[in-house]
Amino acid sequence: MPIEKPFTYQYILDRWADGLKVLGAGNSAGLLASAASFQFFANKPEIIGITKCAAVFFLVGSFLFAIAFFILTILPLGIERFVLASRTTYNGFFQLMNAFSKDRENLKLYGVFIVASILSFLFFIIGLLQAISIIVRL
Repeated sequence: MPIEKPFTYQYILDRWADGLKVLGAGNSAGLLASAASFQFFANKPEIIGITKCAAVFFLVGSFLFAIAFFILTILPLGIERFVLASRTTYNGFFQLMNAFSKDRENLKLYGVFIVASILSFLFFIIGLLQAISIIVRL
């Protein structure tokens, strides 16, 4: 019979980190593409306004990514401290994070992480829609 490794919270956090890295790369690439497009559309003021707006969305998305990724680097330390202090065995990630979030300080950290991640994604999507509207107007 094969030995199964337990499904740990670190696995889920690693997947979240991978997703955040892709999101950060997308926001950064969108910001760089917006900056580069200023040179090519200098004589089209109707496109410059949309490009500036897209650049702002990508910039804010990049900042939110940086906040979320920073919290993601320190979140495992807080979870580890919580697990070691607690003498409870948790049956899954949801149950662990539910118990972890009952402490006010942990809830703030985890809440800001979730909100920054989701907002970074939303700002990326909005910037992407702006970029699509620029392409359609060409």
